[in-house]
Amino acid sequence: MSKHLVLPLLLGALAVLAAPARAQWVTQTLQLRPGWNAVFLHVDAAHASLDQLVGAGAPVATPIEEVWRWNPNPATHQFVQSPQQPVDTGSQWSSWRRSGGGPATLDRLTANTAYLVYSTADYAWELKGQPVLPNYRWSTSGLNFFGFPTVPAGAPSFEDFLAEVPSLQFSEIFQYPGGEFGVNNPRRVFALRTTPVRRGEAFWIRAGEVYNHYFGPFEITAAGSGRVAFGDSLSSFSFRVRNQTAAALAVTLELVASESPPAGQKAIAGCRRCWCVARWTRWI
Repeated sequence: MSKHLVLPLLLGALAVLAAPARAQWVTQTLQLRPGWNAVFLHVDAAHASLDQLVGAGAPVATPIEEVWRWNPNPATHQFVQSPQQPVDTGSQWSSWRRSGGGPATLDRLTANTAYLVYSTADYAWELKGQPVLPNYRWSTSGLNFFGFPTVPAGAPSFEDFLAEVPSLQFSEIFQYPGGEFGVNNPRRVFALRTTPVRRGEAFWIRAGEVYNHYFGPFEITAAGSGRVAFGDSLSSFSFRVRNQTAAALAVTLELVASESPPAGQKAIAGCRRCWCVARWTRWI
């Protein structure tokens, strides 16, 4: 059986560009159910406001009524005992509501961030943004709210995905199945063998005093922000691929042409500016 994990690298086209480099674009699709959904963004969609993406200024009507962002602050050492419901006062949440109800404290969607989204119907939310490398500041003082960069289709189970990190196999994991908040939303995940680690879904995870830096079987580190902008001065860019397992991995890189930019963003000149997908395959 083959397993894959996809990590977008912001490598751009691996050549010197005469014109200033522009951002690469890719669409992340989030499958929303009626009620509360936990999502995790692997793309940066901060080029537009939430009002422009799903509010009154959106190009199409959406059933999304509320968006809440979890803002972890490890410096406070706040212990989170159980998954939190979003509230405005005295919490680590910021929010956007279609109906108003006070000033919005959330305006833009950024990558490597978990959100709670309230939808009134089933909806495939397509968000176009800039792909970024996985990154999360893990806290050992309570629960963490984040997602993993697994493949869009045929996601592995938690048991399979966490096989490389035994310390996380005994962690507490909670997910949101949809619907209103209640005893079973969010709910504890016990069936690790059959519960998929879906790309774009956020989970609450508590692993005690275990510090985690695992997003998948391999890790990619790049200089600075991880973005490549050759412009008229940069001629090379380096990055490192680190095997996070004790076994050999086969990692391949594939250049993929960027999607067309969102409305109001600068045009991209053909395939000269691309983004790169890294995949791993291990046979067991």
